[in-house]
Amino acid sequence: MTTPAAPPKGRLGNGQLRRQVAEYLTDHPGPCKTGEIARALDRSAGAVGNALTTLADRAEAARITGKPLRYEANSATAAAAAAITPKAPSPPKSRRRATRSA
Repeated sequence: MTTPAAPPKGRLGNGQLRRQVAEYLTDHPGPCKTGEIARALDRSAGAVGNALTTLADRAEAARITGKPLRYEANSATAAAAAAITPKAPSPPKSRRRATRSA
């Protein structure tokens, strides 16, 4: 079992959080709660929950019914993680102040 690298800070590209969540599920067998994954990846629980829902809806992870919802890897989870190529996060957008001339 490998430990995931520290997640990059800043905005992730399309599908990058879903890839990280799929990798986490693959590396941590057994049911995992949304908050547990969010803390490990240093991402919001809402964003991780959305990624988990997408993975489960695509049958790329198993949703375990009950309260709280838990998820675990299935046979398609590792392939889902590998299908999304990692990208560097986009740098934060700088806000330029408009200067007015009188």
